[in-house]
Amino acid sequence: MQDIMAKEKGLPFKNPFKKSGKRILIAVICLLVAAGAAGGVFAWNKAKSASASSSIVYREYKVQEGDITVGTEESGTVTVERSLATFPINATVEEVYVKIGQEVTAGTPLVKISLDSISETLSDYETKIAQAKTSLEKAKYEQTVGLKNAKNEYDSAVGLNSSATVENEISKSQLDQDIASAQAEVDSLKEQLAKYTALQQTDDSDQATLDYLKAKVKEFTNTVNSLKEELSDYTEETSEDFSEYKSIYNTYTSAKKSLTSAQKQLEYLQSNGKDTTAAQEAVDKAQMNYKIAKDDWEDVEDDYDEINDTIESYNEKIDTYTKQLEEATEEYNDFNETFKEKYSVSGDELDEKVKSLTQQLQTAQYNLEKKQKSYSSDVQSADEKLASNLTEASNAKTKYDYTVNSLAAAVQTAQESYDTLVKEYEEIKSNISSDGVVSAKCDGVVAAVNYEAGSSYQAKQTLVSIADKRYISLSLSVSEEDVTSISVGQKAKVSLTAYEGQTFDATVDSIAYEPARSSSAVTYTVTVKLDDESGTLNVYEGMSGEVTIIKKQVEDVLYVSNKAITYAGGKSSVLVKNNDGTQSTVEVETGFSDGKYVEIKSGLNRGDTVLVESAVSSK
Repeated sequence: MQDIMAKEKGLPFKNPFKKSGKRILIAVICLLVAAGAAGGVFAWNKAKSASASSSIVYREYKVQEGDITVGTEESGTVTVERSLATFPINATVEEVYVKIGQEVTAGTPLVKISLDSISETLSDYETKIAQAKTSLEKAKYEQTVGLKNAKNEYDSAVGLNSSATVENEISKSQLDQDIASAQAEVDSLKEQLAKYTALQQTDDSDQATLDYLKAKVKEFTNTVNSLKEELSDYTEETSEDFSEYKSIYNTYTSAKKSLTSAQKQLEYLQSNGKDTTAAQEAVDKAQMNYKIAKDDWEDVEDDYDEINDTIESYNEKIDTYTKQLEEATEEYNDFNETFKEKYSVSGDELDEKVKSLTQQLQTAQYNLEKKQKSYSSDVQSADEKLASNLTEASNAKTKYDYTVNSLAAAVQTAQESYDTLVKEYEEIKSNISSDGVVSAKCDGVVAAVNYEAGSSYQAKQTLVSIADKRYISLSLSVSEEDVTSISVGQKAKVSLTAYEGQTFDATVDSIAYEPARSSSAVTYTVTVKLDDESGTLNVYEGMSGEVTIIKKQVEDVLYVSNKAITYAGGKSSVLVKNNDGTQSTVEVETGFSDGKYVEIKSGLNRGDTVLVESAVSSK
């Protein structure tokens, strides 16, 4: 701004704290903006003059309050979660109490099962359970006796071989463990030694690099500080001269203007044949003053330019070295962080660490070789003794293992049969009421009745299906371009065709991983579940609706049509219709927009009327 003001006054002022290139660019931009603004006013006045014989027609828009939402919009169909009423056993349906479409609540009787058929089934189960229990007890008894007999036979056959086997296993296990431990210690020490040996080779050069980078940062810091001090001293030193030169220049430009004015006055009088004596004297005097002022300015002009050039030179140097300081600091910090991570120890400590690890590795390798030689002879001796003793016992061991496995399998089979019957029996009892009535487990609407009175029912089939209106979902087909921006748990808004003018909060419940391909496009099924789980919403399976999966939303804000906003000079404004019918332009602060409406943060109130010029005008 200082540069531009100087240019308008005719003073060749140079800002000592900015580069000349940037100053010129700012000045040009500001002048262009000023010129553009002047042109705009002229064009408006011209348009107004041309249309004096016609009046403008406006459309009115009210400032409203509400939500502005942007998201993925798709059509969907309603799915209501089903609660299935079933029964665990075959039975006869005695009565059906409900019809399709009937509203029910939790505990409402649905179907009555014949108690006679239930009693008969329970009696059969009780008999089977008793038999299965007897079979299980018998299998356990036979297992106990059979294991005892088999063990005695095995012990007799094996005899003293058992102690040899135990000793062999213990010895070999311990030897394996000792060798594995010794090998692990050797491997660990080798890895550590390799690591610290590598560090030892790079320690000096890395430390030297770190010291060099640190010194480089210090050098640039001192240079920048020194230049700033020199600039401060020079600016203070030349301040009085600079003010004096500026005053001389102002006197020079004033004298030049006075001379020009006097000359124009003289020319005017001469052209009109009037007395020019006084005017000529004024010109001579102004000419003399101009010459004196010009000579004074020419005497100091070079000194003035020298001060500006020196200050600009200082600033350029400071900028250059400051940038180099920043780069050197970043380079030092990066290397220092890497150095600290790389070297837990350095210098003499690193040498001692390598020496200690070398000695430890030599000792560990000696211990490992010793254990390996001892292991070979010990294992060979133990195996020879064991092989001799186990040959005799091999047949007994095979027979014993077979007996153990057979007895265990028999017990397991009997146990599984018994457990299965008991579980089924308890499940049946837990699902049977005293009167044989099967009731609804939730509130809802009867969606299907699959049996009628007197029909035979197959175990675990659906008797009655109830639409549980607490859990309402919509399934959407979303394109492959849009599905990547959707995630489970994302908020959504639902508008049902049956509920015009209402919207419902919802949440993305699932996204199909496999595509639902068609001949023209690839889409994915996205399921959105309504947040309202009150069960009061009266909907039916297959109803249609529109779903907006929210990407961004602002709530409870003032908004108006985008058409009402005018942008000029970096500011937004609207044309407001006042209560008395007059119009006024109001500056507003805008916010989020969905492309149709725009948020008004300040400048308007709810219910205000804004005007938009129509394409139609009246004569």
